[in-house]
Amino acid sequence: MNKVIVQSRVSQELKNEAESVFSAMGLTVAEAIRLFLNQTVTDYKFPFVPTLRQPTTEFQAALRELDTGKAERFNNVDDLFASWENEE
Repeated sequence: MNKVIVQSRVSQELKNEAESVFSAMGLTVAEAIRLFLNQTVTDYKFPFVPTLRQPTTEFQAALRELDTGKAERFNNVDDLFASWENEE
């Protein structure tokens, strides 16, 4: 069977974090990718359910503020920046 190279661009941070996780499992990134592809072909579906990252607590609080109408609103970007300057 001929082998081919599969390339993907990811951030250095993501690669480093993934390498750390895979290393703890005794795998290289290449081996983990092969496992992913093999399992996808075997099951004819993603081998996991993709999920969204959960927003931070601070972001969730900001969204609640918006929902309840308590968030400060601005007519333009200059007014927004001016409000930041006034906070200091």
